[in-house]
Amino acid sequence: MKKKPTPKAPGPGDPGWVSYKWDMKVTAPPARMDTEKRIYVVVAATVDGHKGGNFFKVIQPIGRQVAQCAHVVSKMRWTEAAGCTAKDAPFISITTIILQARDSRELNHVEDLLKKAEVAVTSFFDTNPEYGTGTFDPLVSCKTAICTEPIEKFRTTGILDYLPLWGSQ
Repeated sequence: MKKKPTPKAPGPGDPGWVSYKWDMKVTAPPARMDTEKRIYVVVAATVDGHKGGNFFKVIQPIGRQVAQCAHVVSKMRWTEAAGCTAKDAPFISITTIILQARDSRELNHVEDLLKKAEVAVTSFFDTNPEYGTGTFDPLVSCKTAICTEPIEKFRTTGILDYLPLWGSQ
């Protein structure tokens, strides 16, 4: 079996090369027909905190790191939908708590309980082939996560309060 050559990342002068210089973005047409767009999130394991003029390292627990990822993606999507820059967006920060269900059955059970309690729930279905058909059809694709509308903690009592924080186990 012949080994496929490893594709070379585009560089200056190659089709598909994107260069950022100061405030100017120069984009060449894509070299491949691959049009899939991705959102890349980079999160810091430790951050520099400061209080009263003193700086210190803050280690972000794994659950907080994933929450920070959710925050930044939500903010980016909000600014795109609002058609403004991140600096000008009327984004309102809301505390995000990431909990872990053991499996799909528990995830669906919790979703059903939330809906019975009249809490609006948004589901996410992953379309990567590792999860199934690679489509958004909820009848055959894989639900990987849910989230509630912004709600008061007491509305989740008896529904979410037994779930562990994500990454704590």
